[in-house]
Amino acid sequence: MNRKMFFFATISFLGFILTITLLIYFENLNSTNDIISVVSSFIVVSINLIIGISSFKRIFTGDNKKFMINFFGSMFIRMMFMLIFVLISVALIKFPRVPLVFSFFGFYLFALIFEIYYLSVITKKIQLR
Repeated sequence: MNRKMFFFATISFLGFILTITLLIYFENLNSTNDIISVVSSFIVVSINLIIGISSFKRIFTGDNKKFMINFFGSMFIRMMFMLIFVLISVALIKFPRVPLVFSFFGFYLFALIFEIYYLSVITKKIQLR
């Protein structure tokens, strides 16, 4: 792992810790349901990040138009998956709304920063070839 990748991995991990700390401080995560909602948010955002990064490797094999269609199509599908997760979690599973949504957006923000950085690193490598 190079220095920049290590830096952004560290920032993402610290963002995870910051999100958990703020949730514990402001929301008093004292019930099991609260903790499960935060952990499930982290798992879903992590799966989204893994799918996004793995799809980046496959979509760089064409022209710009094909790349944009594949990139935004992948993003749309992943966002719909995340929206369905939030709706199911709140409506059917009855997770507490505030810890779920706050942790979800906190994790998603840091995952998005990491994903954008990863995309910029890949595009620089492809431009150098």
